[in-house]
Amino acid sequence: MPEQLNRIMTQRTKLNHDKVAIVDPHADDVANYYAGYVGRYYFFSDQVVGQENWNMSRAQFKKAVLAFDYVAIPEWHRTFSAMVKQVWGQSIKTGVFKVTKAGLVRVKSSQTSW
Repeated sequence: MPEQLNRIMTQRTKLNHDKVAIVDPHADDVANYYAGYVGRYYFFSDQVVGQENWNMSRAQFKKAVLAFDYVAIPEWHRTFSAMVKQVWGQSIKTGVFKVTKAGLVRVKSSQTSW
């Protein structure tokens, strides 16, 4: 996971409290808190969680995603990508995205002030 995060983002070095979801297709990485643990170091935030299960209704999905400030997708997640397509009409695979009511906005990997 650290190598995957390096490919999609620049590590943050300023402590913050941004709510970040790490979308991980590996249930074990989420169950043993590995995704959240690694994510906390990369985002330098105490509000990072890993989530694998995105099987829910469109309304539940939208509400769940809108609870975060950012979504990081280090590895393509079929269900998450399909739900984003259904809810917001966007095609996404990997990257870091700012969560807005209108959908997900890609954050440039070199952007340091996000």
